Amino acid sequence: GEGWGRGEEDSADSGGSEGEYTGGGGGGCPTVVVDNTNVTRGEYEWYLKECKRHNWRGVVVEVCDDAKLPRESSSPAPSLRARSVHNVPAAAMGRMRARWEDDPSAVKVLNFQEGRKRRSRKDGVNDYGTTTPGEGGGRAGFQNLTLMGGRPGVEIDDGALERWLSTNHSVHYSKSRDRTHLGMATDSTSAFFLHVPAKRRAAFLAAAASDPSSPHWLCEVATAPRFRMFFDVDFEGSSDVTLQSVVGYLAQALSAVLRSARNSSSSSGGGDEDNNNNNGDGPGRLFSGDEERDMEIWERRMVIVGCPSDGHRGAGAHLHCPGVLVTQDEARAMREALVEELRGSCPPLPGVDWSVAVDCSVYTHLTCRMVGARKATKSRDVGRVYRMIAAFDGIGVRDERAEYLYRTNPGALLADSSIRADTPTDLGVQRYPGVANPTET
Repeated sequence: GEGWGRGEEDSADSGGSEGEYTGGGGGGCPTVVVDNTNVTRGEYEWYLKECKRHNWRGVVVEVCDDAKLPRESSSPAPSLRARSVHNVPAAAMGRMRARWEDDPSAVKVLNFQEGRKRRSRKDGVNDYGTTTPGEGGGRAGFQNLTLMGGRPGVEIDDGALERWLSTNHSVHYSKSRDRTHLGMATDSTSAFFLHVPAKRRAAFLAAAASDPSSPHWLCEVATAPRFRMFFDVDFEGSSDVTLQSVVGYLAQALSAVLRSARNSSSSSGGGDEDNNNNNGDGPGRLFSGDEERDMEIWERRMVIVGCPSDGHRGAGAHLHCPGVLVTQDEARAMREALVEELRGSCPPLPGVDWSVAVDCSVYTHLTCRMVGARKATKSRDVGRVYRMIAAFDGIGVRDERAEYLYRTNPGALLADSSIRADTPTDLGVQRYPGVANPTET
């Protein structure tokens, strides 16, 4: 059971009945959880007496306060208030804190998020490929491809994503409602949908970027009829293929495809209303610049994210073209063109058939796992968190300034790796601050 409390004045959960408690235990329920905020031993003494009377085993669990403020303090720590999902008034939390009684027999545990923070990452790299505070920038299996050094441009805030989704009531389970994201089912969670309007998308991405250690299984749902072009490349049967060895070929081949498709595919820079705002949910203009050449190169920029082989599964990568909007048919045509370009330009790789490696099914289900998200297959968590690999400009040259931006601002990486045409991005300002023409510097 949940929420079976005795209704103390300052309790976060009140109500319930003692009859439900004894009825649950006597009815064969293996575990009865009294989910209540008790701060004195007298508030839960009755439950322990009932356990003794019925020969049940009773356990008191104390979630330890990591804020380390004096017990007599009447002001709850900001971290405590931030974790509250019941909108408990600060004054009530302060009164509870002042009345606290220690229980020597209690099992003491850290709160979930504090426990996360105390488990340091050995590789020093968070789920967005950026370095974590106070730690070195380990290469994490990417060798020279992993971005080294730098500092995250956002403060790490464990639990920020869950709090943001709760506060904005973004989660739903209705297939008939609008959805921007899909939460994949795992062995411990059911599938769900998110609806994050374009006007809140930047705040949503900021919350996700500030919370890289909280696991999630979120996939984006593409906009219709046009979405940002992306490719899903998997070397499933080739565990010896490294991203380091193929990323250059992927970028050059994709650059050639984008150049040849310039006149046949729709891009985000045109004046067509359908291109600039394809679903009425927000702006779709994705580049800045005055000259046509600048705009074309800006449109063709590329972001590559992925993960290495784990020895059993091969490496995988997503190739994102944030400045190119396409329909499903255009996406399939560009995918065919990329396959042919790779066949002609990339040296043979053991076990790699490009027509298989470059997945076509993604243009049917039109979803793409977010950077930093874990993968779930048949409701089983398999990990494979994608991180930033490299960025290239529109002529296929490695863009170190863009990589620095992504390294220091994971929110920008999330924005540019979005497949939704309505995801806002201001990289024209962020990427080249003070530079009027990025192609001439």
